[in-house]
Amino acid sequence: MGISMKYLDSISTQELITTWWSKAWIRYLVLILLPIGMIDVAYTLVATERYGIAVEFNPITRFFLSNNLWLPWAIMNIVGFALFCMLAGSYYLKTRDEAAGPNTMWLSLILALRIGLASYNITYFYIPFMVTIYPPLWVFLFTFTITFVLMDRLLTRRDDITRRTIKSFFTVRLSNMHDRRLIKTARAGTQIEESAKQEVLKTTLQKSVWAKRGVYLTLAVIMIVAMAGSIEFIGVISGLVEWSDRNVPFYVFTEFTSRWFLATVVGIIVFLSFSMYFIVKAFDTPEGMPMES
Repeated sequence: MGISMKYLDSISTQELITTWWSKAWIRYLVLILLPIGMIDVAYTLVATERYGIAVEFNPITRFFLSNNLWLPWAIMNIVGFALFCMLAGSYYLKTRDEAAGPNTMWLSLILALRIGLASYNITYFYIPFMVTIYPPLWVFLFTFTITFVLMDRLLTRRDDITRRTIKSFFTVRLSNMHDRRLIKTARAGTQIEESAKQEVLKTTLQKSVWAKRGVYLTLAVIMIVAMAGSIEFIGVISGLVEWSDRNVPFYVFTEFTSRWFLATVVGIIVFLSFSMYFIVKAFDTPEGMPMES
């Protein structure tokens, strides 16, 4: 599914603004998203007040705030995000019945980015910098990833989410759990010797699976530790740590700090990618089955 604005020219302005209200679950989803704009604005203002205008990345935001135009900027920010959420819900509903399905990956990407930035601003206000890690960046990456996956799944559905579908979802899973218990009980009452052999085999396979999972998870932890060490190494070898003690803090971008901050971000992404790979690898095989090497 490409990131494009397919079908957008076939939808009227009135439809984009009003269609999202026609389905209850989309209506609730949009209403849940609306406060994100207000939260982002609030923490942007308090963070820049506490740490200075230099901490703001966006040049447009920096221009408005540096010229004491925070109120019109805040109104545009909040209203703009609210309109985008409404347009996203309407666009999804108008395109999900197309033959190719809803084309909404770009919407999920923008929403995830905005929510991730809001979480970044919140974290930055409370814990902007620590010795070997940069908490706001980690929170941003985690929130962005989770939000993107969730929104992409929601905005690619062909059917609505209703109380009946939610109830059916849990009913089916409870029924499956009950059936599995009945099957286990029936098997326990017959062919005791064969069941014992199967249990021993299953236990052996499970031990093998968890042994390999332990290796992968250990490698994931090693990647995290190595990442922290590499960040510390970059800070020491570049002179950034010593420089930040004698000058402005690390998180205020200058010509000097920006280069090494970029190097640090690249290092974080590399080690984080390896760590996530090992975590996914550890759990990519159903329990009770041998893991492929």
